[in-house]
Amino acid sequence: MTGIEQALRERILLLDGGFATALTLPDEALRDGFDALVLSHPDAVRTLHAEYLAAGADIVTTDSFLADTASLAQHSLADRSFDIAVRAAELAREAIADCGRQCYAAGSVHPVESGCHAKQIDGLIAGGADAILLESICRTDALTDIVRLIRRRSSWIPIIASATTTHLPDAEAFLRALPADELLAIGYNCSEGVRSIAAQVGWLAANAPCAVILYPNSDEQPDAFAGAMEEYLRRGECNIVGGCCGTSPAHTAALAAKIGGYAPREFRMFL
Repeated sequence: MTGIEQALRERILLLDGGFATALTLPDEALRDGFDALVLSHPDAVRTLHAEYLAAGADIVTTDSFLADTASLAQHSLADRSFDIAVRAAELAREAIADCGRQCYAAGSVHPVESGCHAKQIDGLIAGGADAILLESICRTDALTDIVRLIRRRSSWIPIIASATTTHLPDAEAFLRALPADELLAIGYNCSEGVRSIAAQVGWLAANAPCAVILYPNSDEQPDAFAGAMEEYLRRGECNIVGGCCGTSPAHTAALAAKIGGYAPREFRMFL
């Protein structure tokens, strides 16, 4: 059992918040996309990871969301997919090493098609990611192939799958589209804010054999965001919570103040 799996048995884990919306850099720095920042502006990336960890995050997501070869080809960087993914994981691990707590790096991947993620996955694993986070999933046709690709790369690394309600509002169909026996957690992120995911999370909490993750976007102030998220904690529906677009280390800190009083949702799966 990996460290993150054991931790999920003991407590609710706090994921970090938005990356692109929380990072302030001049437009010129972003000409090759946010993923290339791990090479061009590593200090800025590491600092944001450190800010989320200082705010109480247990899991930081790597700056590798679009580090697959197909997405990087738009910036003529397809041949740097492995290098970017490695560095993204390393920066997260460096920030974790400095924070003085047992925390985890989730390798961020936006599933596009199975054929373009091999170098990205290899890089995240080589760089020290503790889990692979398939996030903002918009379609299910290639999901099983991508999960199987990850398993060919690593027999042990935990896999988390998170969709958006905007594209995949049917939680039952989402779960059925995945090899659930390979997942550490399943859930929803981004979407239309905290309250927009209630029905989907409720269904997964009642039916998913694995852990449940929830990290929506928000345009609310930190205390309001944390108060809305507390409803999910009160109902015992989640194992991992955090924020997506529009959230910041301040939102993470506000949510961290809520988590301690709640027990994690029980789940059957033991990877």
